[in-house]
Amino acid sequence: MSLTMTGPNRQWVLHSWSDEQCVQILKNTYEALPEGGKVIIVDLVIPESPEVDVGVQNLFQLYLHIKSMNSTGKERTKKEFEVLSKQAGFSQVQVAAHAFNFSVVELYKNYEPRSS
Repeated sequence: MSLTMTGPNRQWVLHSWSDEQCVQILKNTYEALPEGGKVIIVDLVIPESPEVDVGVQNLFQLYLHIKSMNSTGKERTKKEFEVLSKQAGFSQVQVAAHAFNFSVVELYKNYEPRSS
């Protein structure tokens, strides 16, 4: 299978694909990155388990709505992003920020922590 994403408009890409297809997309991205490079993903990162917080409940409602329109893809938890990213070769995964039910997920190629 060959999946190549081209052009500047790639939002909503990962949650539209199965886990296997996501790994292939991430592998292609990994191979295109320079050493020490990173990928920034803006997507829904759902919690591991439902919470009583209204914001989290809204996120699950949005997830169910999206799932009803796209049966092949799915929203993922941080752990699921980590598993897919590691399978693609990335060494570090970090959820850097959350805003308006979206998260900024950073995937690092050959991550080396900066010394202070």
